[in-house]
Amino acid sequence: TEEEELMELERLYRERGRGESFVLSSWRWCKWAYFVFDILVAMWLRYYLDLYLDVQAMKIFWDHGDTWFFVSNFGGIVLGLLWTAVEFYKILRDEPKDALPGWQVLVVGLLIPAAGLHVTYLALLSLMMGVKHRFLYISTLAESVL
Repeated sequence: TEEEELMELERLYRERGRGESFVLSSWRWCKWAYFVFDILVAMWLRYYLDLYLDVQAMKIFWDHGDTWFFVSNFGGIVLGLLWTAVEFYKILRDEPKDALPGWQVLVVGLLIPAAGLHVTYLALLSLMMGVKHRFLYISTLAESVL
């Protein structure tokens, strides 16, 4: 009968709604997990692992009396931090003044010389905002290239 067909149709819609909800929540969870992995592993961990390996290499160079290699490796770290600061300046110069809050720029600028702590700050800020901060990619790229 028509009433039975309507009840069957309502039941199908309810089941479909539960399935869509499951698929949507699974998709959201996967997107969130990928985002967290990208920030914590691909950006933060890779940056500090590279920095740690640079410091280990400098220690080995120093212990073996390879002053030239020690200085060139240290110079690469310093150049990476300087390049990061210059790229930040170029973005801030070219973007509208209200694009980034001033306090974020100040904190990042103060943390750049402190052994690259700006990457930790930017990673935490990205996780809190739910969007990768534009300075985070620039920071990690500069250290990896140099």
